[in-house]
Amino acid sequence: MNFPIVIQQTDARYLAKLLGENNVQAGGATQQEAIAALTEEIQIRIERGELSVIDLPDRIAAHGVLAIAGKYADDPLLKDICGDIYAARDREEREQ
Repeated sequence: MNFPIVIQQTDARYLAKLLGENNVQAGGATQQEAIAALTEEIQIRIERGELSVIDLPDRIAAHGVLAIAGKYADDPLLKDICGDIYAARDREEREQ
């Protein structure tokens, strides 16, 4: 199983957190120690039935955001649209 994690350095320690679950975390003196401690914490929670992984059928997953990822990559208007959006954002930032 793969679980996405975030590692943050705070002073001389590292904190590893399960992405999306801030209460599932562990620390260590090094990144490797923090990851090892978090791995153990995740394994404990899986054994208790507190964490699990589910697979969605392709027919359901196809309706999510990933279904349109890259769909407009070759659209010549995309670059113009993005340029307009960034220009509007820059104008708004200058006005603030």
